[in-house]
Amino acid sequence: MIVLSKLLVIRMMSLKGKKGVSPVIATLLLILIAIAAGVAVYAYVTNWIGGATGATAVAQGELLLDYADAIDSDDDDNITAWVRNVGGVELVLTDAYVKYPNGTVKHNDNPAEITLPIGKVTKVVIGENKNISISLDLTKGDVYTVTLVCKDGTTLVFNVKAHD
Repeated sequence: MIVLSKLLVIRMMSLKGKKGVSPVIATLLLILIAIAAGVAVYAYVTNWIGGATGATAVAQGELLLDYADAIDSDDDDNITAWVRNVGGVELVLTDAYVKYPNGTVKHNDNPAEITLPIGKVTKVVIGENKNISISLDLTKGDVYTVTLVCKDGTTLVFNVKAHD
């Protein structure tokens, strides 16, 4: 501690004849530093407030499956799904894909146009000459993966087990 104080005294003695920064320049430097700090704080705060209040939500589609059933019938195999639109926009269901257990995928050749109103449940039947026309050959006990696709890209994927 004594060594440190002796070094400080020696340093001050060596600066005795030298001049420092004038009070006017020191004041100007402090003002410039304060202005720069104020600009930085202003930019940060306005960006933070703008990000918190400026975000606009875009309504999107969202589907939920209420219930699904797959029937393996001798002459009329079909998959029925009760689909609920819980999103913020009305959706239009256009395509369906049915994936078989062996990996084969069947798709409707002609796009469907099934309107799914907001907050409503819509019955969608997939099968030959149904809402979504796909020639199905279901097997009792097999599980099928169904993908429903809307015009805006909203999708719903679910599995269903066939029964007779």
